[in-house]
Amino acid sequence: MGLDFPKHIAEHAALGVNADKWKVSSGTIYPKNTALNVGVSGDVRIEGDLTLATAVNTEFMLDTYSATDGYRSQIYFRKSATDTKNVLAETVVGESIASQYFYGVNNASNAWGTGALFNVIQDRASQATFVPMRIEISTHNGSTWNSDQLVLQSDGGIHSSGAVSI
Repeated sequence: MGLDFPKHIAEHAALGVNADKWKVSSGTIYPKNTALNVGVSGDVRIEGDLTLATAVNTEFMLDTYSATDGYRSQIYFRKSATDTKNVLAETVVGESIASQYFYGVNNASNAWGTGALFNVIQDRASQATFVPMRIEISTHNGSTWNSDQLVLQSDGGIHSSGAVSI
């Protein structure tokens, strides 16, 4: 059962959330109005999962407005080989650094099904400034994974597990 801010404003005032636009349910903050635009200045740190969902196109945009060359929108995927937050520990050969999964809905319309995957793996020892990694791109044909279908290797090589057409 969700908590509606007008009824429980005193309990949630510390969150700094406008009660007319937001509600809390099971410790999660939800916008009451899907057309709501949220402006954030400064750093935002979210612990756990973040899901953006709408009944229309869900868009995640990073806009940069600058006349200075080199200023751009960026996304960083970072991993440290430790369970302790804010502690850096060297990652090792064979360690999965980051993944991006792409899903559709199965033919029974009752579950998400993975269709493609980008996986980034450390493939050589860490150096002083850079960490050598490969990017593996895999797709699913409906019956089985085409694992490592295309691999961009850290040494500049390209590997394909199937026929390549250019």
